[in-house]
Amino acid sequence: MYLSTGDVARKFGVTSATIRNWTDKGILKCERLWDGNRRYCEEDVEPILDVWNKYNKIFTKQERRNNND
Repeated sequence: MYLSTGDVARKFGVTSATIRNWTDKGILKCERLWDGNRRYCEEDVEPILDVWNKYNKIFTKQERRNNND
């Protein structure tokens, strides 16, 4: 299944501009349609999303610990 830039942004909880920047930097890969729109393969997005979610959970736990000190 293919996702639009907005779909991917919603999954990550970031803006579409962030997704375009990540694509330009090679973090995410996409296919370009004839009209210039980007389409992302869900199979390519999911592994990166998993890492993103794990990182955010770790960061949130550390943040909570630091706020409780």
